[in-house]
Amino acid sequence: MEQVKEPNKLAFMDIVIVILLVITLFACQEQNSKITLITRVEQKDSITSKTEKIIDKNIVEQIIFGEYCGECVDSCAIMYCYNIMGNQNSLFVDYTDSYFGKNRKLKFKTPIIDKDKLAIASQIVKKIPKCLQNSEKLTETYGCPDCPDGCGIYFEIKKETGSYKYYIDTDVSVLKGEIKQFAEYLIENIQNLNM
Repeated sequence: MEQVKEPNKLAFMDIVIVILLVITLFACQEQNSKITLITRVEQKDSITSKTEKIIDKNIVEQIIFGEYCGECVDSCAIMYCYNIMGNQNSLFVDYTDSYFGKNRKLKFKTPIIDKDKLAIASQIVKKIPKCLQNSEKLTETYGCPDCPDGCGIYFEIKKETGSYKYYIDTDVSVLKGEIKQFAEYLIENIQNLNM
């Protein structure tokens, strides 16, 4: 009888082992599915946060500026384009008078690598008055630029929210407040860039 009990004991132990293996297997599968689910949710959240984009209306990406004179023979509209790209800012100039062309398609093909001139352009960005930075108008005119056979200042701010164009009189006596101060600053610094 002892021999009969041994195989029953073994058979019972085998059944217990099989049951434990099955339970363990299902438990592992259930836990793996929970892990997979959590992983998918975390990936989805990280994808969502990567695609969300917060637009800061005041971040200037580029400025275009210069002085233009309608009653002029040569070099009547020298324009500058300053691109702001982190530590890789760049400055280009358009000597072609393309400002007066059809659709005012400017041609910035000449790079300026002079560090002093790059510093001037960088300072201009820092001096942009709040009234221009916060303006929602796509085009504004201050004074009567280039009217009494004088010249005008063209100033454009490009941001993620759009392109904002300003036409400013060079006769600063007709201007007021921040715009007057900014026009004086621009006139002086455009002359420095033209040297």
